[in-house]
Amino acid sequence: MADSILLKYDDNPFEIETEVRSLTCIALDVAHLVMYLVAIGESGLVYLFWQLCHEDYNWWWNSFLIGVLPSFYLLLDSIVRILIKRQIDISTIAALFLVNLTMTSSLALIGGSISFFAAFKYNQYIFGQIKQN
Repeated sequence: MADSILLKYDDNPFEIETEVRSLTCIALDVAHLVMYLVAIGESGLVYLFWQLCHEDYNWWWNSFLIGVLPSFYLLLDSIVRILIKRQIDISTIAALFLVNLTMTSSLALIGGSISFFAAFKYNQYIFGQIKQN
């Protein structure tokens, strides 16, 4: 039994290293996503604080849009990168565009929701601290 496992990896000694690299890439992608979402939440809080300091109390949609804007930047960047590569046929460009549109739309909804709920909870905390006499 142990010999068959050893023989499996004797054919390609880099197979184990490839599996470790792919798991490392997935872990790094998850870490980048978490850092992205934390940054979106923090930027929503900073923008809410700035709006409240200027006595602009219509923060609802603005806090959502702060979380959506980075995903639109990603969509525009991916469109530019697709169009720069001139050797791709039109069906591949359309497929890449649809995949990028789907991914950035989902990131926009997730980022906007996180930014909005972070601003909402922060707003509840701030106005919950006000004591009425």
